[in-house]
Amino acid sequence: RTESSAMAAENKSLISTAPVEPRYLNTNQAGHCWTLYNEYVMCSKAQGALTPLCQALRRNTNMICPADWLEGWDEARKEGNFFGVQYWDDEEILGTEEPEEDDEDEDEDEDEEEE
Repeated sequence: RTESSAMAAENKSLISTAPVEPRYLNTNQAGHCWTLYNEYVMCSKAQGALTPLCQALRRNTNMICPADWLEGWDEARKEGNFFGVQYWDDEEILGTEEPEEDDEDEDEDEDEEEE
């Protein structure tokens, strides 16, 4: 019996959900979802999407919000017509897109060499 209660305690610590938001206790969670998503976007802008804090916010957002809402908001942010926080970072796509290099520096170097 002791072994099973130890296993139950271990399993209980592995299962988690987003923390309770006191502003949205007994109500529709849509407001909580919207707030979490925008907090994640602000965290991404301030610290980078791959930081542990931002990843925790994204996990909580994924637990609370319907997937189709998140997909729609991510798309709207990419297209620049999102009504919440306006920010998109290539890092959020987990490094799938490389940032473009600035060609102006190369042009300036070439101009200096010609003189």
